[in-house]
Amino acid sequence: MKAGRHICLYGSENLEWIRNFTKTMSSVASTANIPLKMVYVGERKPSSTEKAKRHIQSVIATIAEEKLSHSLPNYTSIWFFRERLEAMLVSKLKQRKTAEDDHVLWCLISLHNYARFATKFEEWAIFFGGENEMFVMDSGTRIMKALGEFKNWKEDVKQDGFESALEKYMQRYPMNESSDQSDTSHIFVPPPTIGELYDMASCTICRGSMEKYIMFQCNSGLSFVKK
Repeated sequence: MKAGRHICLYGSENLEWIRNFTKTMSSVASTANIPLKMVYVGERKPSSTEKAKRHIQSVIATIAEEKLSHSLPNYTSIWFFRERLEAMLVSKLKQRKTAEDDHVLWCLISLHNYARFATKFEEWAIFFGGENEMFVMDSGTRIMKALGEFKNWKEDVKQDGFESALEKYMQRYPMNESSDQSDTSHIFVPPPTIGELYDMASCTICRGSMEKYIMFQCNSGLSFVKK
């Protein structure tokens, strides 16, 4: 990545949200005078059904037709993108890395959570780049709130850089004022071959300590038993 370049990866299946997000983000990037490339990478690890494939292709086609942003070109690319992310996550966790001291791992866990529990977190965006190559990721709701209030933190961009200023601003207001995530327990389900290595972890959403549970799942939903 070129020095000083900013990248935004985002996901959603809601075209109206995609339109609003890309329009708002383009306006903010222009005002902040930062070179930004936005790339759509799908909402979650895609289903292999023909209906899911058609929907993904429809979203990608609309993004291209309306020139909303860049995007991965097709279903297969999105599938491989998700597989590669999970491989990176497994590699980090096998090294006994923790989200507290490895920011890349924090972002990988966050992406894994958004992909795994998409019914709760329907939109998301991740920013990285700038001089310090910093990562910032959050739900679409919180990101859009912060971007809509850009006038309140635009001066901080000059001093701290875009990603750092964005993260600091989002930390200033409580989660329950901007996101439905405050109404639910936050969940991290590690890949199956990794879960037994960890007795505790920190939440990538609220940064609190997490308790370890055994999870059972059927088509009706999730059930948890404290270990």
